[in-house]
This record gives sequence, C-alpha cells and structure tokens, in this order.
Amino acid sequence: KIFFKKNKQGIIFCIYIYTTIIDENIKTLIKSYEKLIGFQIQVIVRKDLTNAQQAVQAGHAAIQFQHQHPHFSKLWHDTDNRLIYLEVPDEKALLEFQAKAIEQNIPHSVFIEPDLGWSKTAIALAPIEECHTLTKKLQLAKFNR
Repeated sequence: KIFFKKNKQGIIFCIYIYTTIIDENIKTLIKSYEKLIGFQIQVIVRKDLTNAQQAVQAGHAAIQFQHQHPHFSKLWHDTDNRLIYLEVPDEKALLEFQAKAIEQNIPHSVFIEPDLGWSKTAIALAPIEECHTLTKKLQLAKFNR
C-alpha cells in the first residue's frame, strides 16, 4: 500500500507499506509518522560532566535510542535526521525529565555509565511533538566550556 501525507510545511511524503502488515500496524505506523515529521531526536545530557564526558554520554544515549526504538529511529532518519543536544544541571534534574517522559508515555532511552558509578548521564527522547513541549525551557548543550 502507498500513502501520501503532507507535513506542516506542505511537503508531501510517500509511505510505502508492505501489504502483509496487518491494518492495526499500518494505523500505528501512520500515526507515528504524522507525529514525527519535522522533529529532531533530542538528547539531554548532564551539565555537571566534563565536556568530553558530555559528548560521549550524549552519543551513547543516541545510539542506545536507535537500538531500543528502531521504529522511531527509522522514521526519524528517513524524514528529518537532525539531533539536538540539551543540558540539565545534574543527575537529579535528568531523573526528573525521565519521570516526566514516563508520565507522558514518551519513548526514550536512558544511558547509565558504569565508569561514573552507574549514574544516569543522558536521555534520548523520541522525535515527537510532546518532547518539544517537555524540553522547551532547556538550554542547548555547550560542549566547549
């Protein structure tokens, strides 16, 4: 089956879906696709880490998200393909964002670093509209302090 969808900028995208997928999966795929168009994967990293640690931990979270959420990762890669890095002050603030993501049913991945006492160091959020509402007050990460 082939579906055509228009995003907010008026760009028409074609979605090709194998006919062997059951109808419910098609509805879920189209719903996810419509929510995804025009959004980036957002990675939230702790500001209390060194620059090198922030960069590495953000990368870990993004790759972990790709493996844990291949459906979102594939749609993101095929439509938008942008990452945005944001920062929070410390692990406590990161845990608060994780709790909000869970509360709002936002797909996400949390990276836990064994070399830093098994602490949570970064979270990657699904590229959907709800994430932008959740993170709109956060600062961009600055890896060059």
